[in-house]
Amino acid sequence: MGMVLCLRRVEDIPALWEKVADPDDFYNFLNEPEAAGDLVDFDKAWQAIHFLLTGSPWEGSGPLTFLLHAGSPIGEDFGYGPTRLAAPTEVRAFRDALAELSDDELRRRYDPAAMAAQDVYIASSLVDEGETGWEYVMQSVPELRSLLDRSVETHSAIAIWIT
Repeated sequence: MGMVLCLRRVEDIPALWEKVADPDDFYNFLNEPEAAGDLVDFDKAWQAIHFLLTGSPWEGSGPLTFLLHAGSPIGEDFGYGPTRLAAPTEVRAFRDALAELSDDELRRRYDPAAMAAQDVYIASSLVDEGETGWEYVMQSVPELRSLLDRSVETHSAIAIWIT
């Protein structure tokens, strides 16, 4: 296994708060099958994506730090820190900032050797994988863009967690 980052669109925030008190209900709510299309699983590529957005393994400033720094802690820690809930205003700011970065620009920023030198999670394996590594890192970015668009359209929050 490993560290996996997930995002889920949350339109019904009161329903989410009802689930927070029971860790099992909360986890099931975040991962329910009905969330298909509203759930993005970055697998182990999450820190590499953060690096593409910010140039840093952990830090950065502004809305492009969304994956690792947006939101306020809620509920249980499912492995690597508490779940965070990003407000609709944070979601919009991230969507707008990400929209300014084309996939071609992200490709120019992709440097597995630089990531490995800064201990980005899974970067050492990306160094050896060539084009396959790039495809792996980018596989969830189209889903992310769609999720952000739907979230902004519906004025939804986004739950963020690493498990």
